[in-house]
Amino acid sequence: MNIVAARGSGKSRLLGRILLPQDAYNDVPTIMIDPIGETINNFLSKVSELPRAIQEKIWPRVRYIDMAGRNGYVAPFPLLYRLGTESLYQIAQRPLEVFRMADPFLREAPIHGWNPLWLIGTHAGRVLAACNCQISELEHLLVYPDQWEGRFQQIEQQYPEVAKSTAFFRRFAKWSGDRRLSRSESLLIKTSAFTLDPTTLAMFSASDRAMDIYKVIDERQIVLVDMSGVTDTERRRFMLIWLISYITTFIKHRGPGHHHHPLSLVIDEFSLLTHDEVFSQELDELINVYSRSHRLWITVASQSIGQFNEKTQRALLSLGTQIFGAVPDIESGKKLAESFGTFSLTYAPMIDQIQTMAQQLRALEKFSFLIRPAGVNRLYSVHIRDIDAGQWINPDIVERAKSILRKRSGLPIAPLLSDITSRVPRLTISDALSQSRPLVTLPKHETQRNYLPPQDTEEDVY
Repeated sequence: MNIVAARGSGKSRLLGRILLPQDAYNDVPTIMIDPIGETINNFLSKVSELPRAIQEKIWPRVRYIDMAGRNGYVAPFPLLYRLGTESLYQIAQRPLEVFRMADPFLREAPIHGWNPLWLIGTHAGRVLAACNCQISELEHLLVYPDQWEGRFQQIEQQYPEVAKSTAFFRRFAKWSGDRRLSRSESLLIKTSAFTLDPTTLAMFSASDRAMDIYKVIDERQIVLVDMSGVTDTERRRFMLIWLISYITTFIKHRGPGHHHHPLSLVIDEFSLLTHDEVFSQELDELINVYSRSHRLWITVASQSIGQFNEKTQRALLSLGTQIFGAVPDIESGKKLAESFGTFSLTYAPMIDQIQTMAQQLRALEKFSFLIRPAGVNRLYSVHIRDIDAGQWINPDIVERAKSILRKRSGLPIAPLLSDITSRVPRLTISDALSQSRPLVTLPKHETQRNYLPPQDTEEDVY
């Protein structure tokens, strides 16, 4: 589903009070990514207004992930993780692909850009994954490779495939300091978006993952990913791309087949993700290949179709159901009219009919939308102004719900940072090098409960 509507047209209300509650009520596993936060606020407020019996059906399945880590809780998303039997090489590529999509100009600097970033990043990722470490230990590995010799010998015994990477770092240790810095500086700059801020460090360098998508599907969870507190534009973009990559990696790993239970992915303010040709290719593949064959139900919302390049526009307009609210400018209206308008061959010149429909889209009232259902070649007019008339976001209820859900869905930051800090010193103490730890695997939900403090009862949300 593709939703295009200007700010103030009722798009967040449509998503949060109508579409998301329907998925929740019908037990559709859903991941909602909201860079602004208004759709999530509408959803939480809507659920709190439902009859008690329906609330009891929905609340236990709601997970709230605050990407800003407010109130001291985060949901970990380690950059190096294993889904099944993939190789260390495949694991190492995951953060590198995010760097590539987030900064397409890396490829324009072959000496100090993508080439050394990929080479050193691949070897480093293989070593760190084999050592059960994360991106937080990358700088220590690059600056003090000699101190990892004991661990190199350990992982060579445990994972023979890592031998080429350990051999690389033995050679790397002999390079001059200037050469090591010039070749690894780009990689360190990219990873700093995940490591300099303590909250982000706890989120992306923890050992286990909080969101197991298999569990999301099995338990029919509704996962609300709130990015409204992330004010740093570059860090927010990295996070958005990582989340999409995390979900698509799971979809690819699960494989195709209509026997799979569907997963609904809803992304508001989608334009924050798409600024380059590289991501346009990924999006086209996601929509036209994986969404259809891998049972991924995609809903994206944006303010204007003109926010995207031509390739992304084609991908979005190829989605089944199209919903249009008031458009911000005539050019966007013309693009939508050309794609979905129904025109007479004798009534008036085509250019005039397109202009007329574009003006109609521009003049749509608040809470008014045109809908073209999948498989239907016409537009229907729909008004949602009478749905939940007089009901608006209740800030007190929303904040209370978020407070409870943060504790239930996340882990406290302090213990995570303590664990991360303890990993590097162990690597430099010789008598600890004989301790073997398994490669990070799918997290067990039960182990997370040890972190959770006493919290309010479910009744406090109703």
